[in-house]
Amino acid sequence: MDDPLAEVSEIDWASLNHAYGAAIDIPQVLHHLAQPNLSEEELLGIYRDLYSKLYHQGTRYSASVATAPFLLRLADRPGTLQRQRLFQYLIVLAIGDPDSHMKQGGFNIAARRAEAEEMLEDGYVERKLDHIVDAQDDLDRHLREMRVMRRLIEQRIQQRQIGVQVYDAVKDGLPIFQRALNSSEVTLRAVALYALSWFPEEIEQTQSVLFEFIGKEQQEALRGTALYYLAFLQQSRSLAGEYPNPSLVHGLSEVFEQTQQGDFAHLCAALALGRLGAAQTPHIGELLRKIADPTYLSDFDSRDSDGVLPFIVPNTTYLVLTALRATRGCEFPNVPLTLAAALSTLSEESATSRLFGFTEIALRSAFDGKPLHNLPPFDSLSAPQQAVVRALAGITNFHWFFTQDDLCAKLGGWGLPDTLETIRAYASVTQAVYNEK
Repeated sequence: MDDPLAEVSEIDWASLNHAYGAAIDIPQVLHHLAQPNLSEEELLGIYRDLYSKLYHQGTRYSASVATAPFLLRLADRPGTLQRQRLFQYLIVLAIGDPDSHMKQGGFNIAARRAEAEEMLEDGYVERKLDHIVDAQDDLDRHLREMRVMRRLIEQRIQQRQIGVQVYDAVKDGLPIFQRALNSSEVTLRAVALYALSWFPEEIEQTQSVLFEFIGKEQQEALRGTALYYLAFLQQSRSLAGEYPNPSLVHGLSEVFEQTQQGDFAHLCAALALGRLGAAQTPHIGELLRKIADPTYLSDFDSRDSDGVLPFIVPNTTYLVLTALRATRGCEFPNVPLTLAAALSTLSEESATSRLFGFTEIALRSAFDGKPLHNLPPFDSLSAPQQAVVRALAGITNFHWFFTQDDLCAKLGGWGLPDTLETIRAYASVTQAVYNEK
C-alpha cells in the first residue's frame, strides 16, 4: 500500500485550528500513529492528543475535517496498530457521543443537514437575536448582550457546519469499513459493523453488504450484531420520516425463519423486527422467551462479551424491552402477561435496576399506549391489565422505598393510583406477591 500520509505536507495546517490553536502539530501526531512498534502507553498518548485537540469536550474544528481522510487511510492499512480503536475514534469524530444516540434509537443526520443549511440563510443570526434579547433592557446592556449573543450564535453556526463536514469526511470511509468485514480479526469485524451503522443515508448499499456478511459469518455474536445494526440504520432513517424498505423486513424475517431458538441471530432478528414495528407472533414469542427466562442466551448479555458486542447497552434484556415498546396488549396479550410475571419475580439484587424499565413497557403494552383518563373499577380492566396492576401492587416495601419517585410518576402518568397504599387498595392486594426479607 502507498504511504497513507504522503499528502500530509500538502495541507496548510497553519491555516487550520484545533482546540489549542493552529494545527501545525497534527502531522507529527499522524506520523507517530503510523509507527508499527508503539507501546500501549505511547498509543494511549496519541489518542489523548487526538481527542483533546480534534474532539475537545465534544467540539470539532477545521483541523478535524482535514485530519479525517488521513486517519481513514491509516485505518485501512493492516500495519496500523489497534485499528479497531481508530475506527471507534473516527465514529466519535463523525457523530459525537455514540451511546447517547444509541439510547435515543437513531442518528438523525438529515435533521443536522437541514439545520446547517438553515443557519446559512440570510438573516438567520438576526432572527435568533430577536428571540433571545429583551428589547426593554437598558440600551448599553442591550447592545452588549447583542454582541455576546451574536458571537455565540455565529460559533454555533460554525460548529454545525464543521460537524456536517467531519461527518461527510468520515462517511467517505465506508468502503474501508466494508473491507474490514473480511478481516481475520473478530474484534475488527465487530467494530466495522459498528462503524457502518452510523450512515443511514447509505442504507440500501449497507443493507446488501450486511445481509451478505450474515450469510457467511461464522461468529454467532457478529451475525446478531449485524442484524441489530440493520434495524438501527432504519431507525435513523425513520427519524427523518422514511419507512422501512420491504426488502429489509423480508430479509430479517428470512434470517429468523432460517435460524432456530438458541441461536443469537434468531433473537436478534426478532429484536430488529420488533424495533422496526414489524414483529409478528413468532418474533414476539422469541423476545418474550428472554423476558421469561433471563438465562436464555445469557452468554451474550455483556457488552464486553468477547469484545464483539459493542451495541449491548446496557444488556440484551433491556434491548428486548425496547423492541416490545410498540406492542399493544389487545393484539399481543402475552406481552403484558409475561412482563407482569417478570415483575412479580424480580429479585432484590436486580429489582432497583430493572423495575422501572419493566414497569414502563408493561403499562404501555397493557393499556395499548393510551393512559387512563378516568380510573375504572379494577374488575372492569382486561386480564392483562389486571395482571400488570396486581404485579405493581405486589412490589415489596423494600423495592418501593428505592424506586418510589419514579414509580409514583409512572403510575400517575398512566392514570393509576400512584402510591403503594392506593394501588394495593385498588387491586385488593394486602401484601407483597413475594416474600419480603
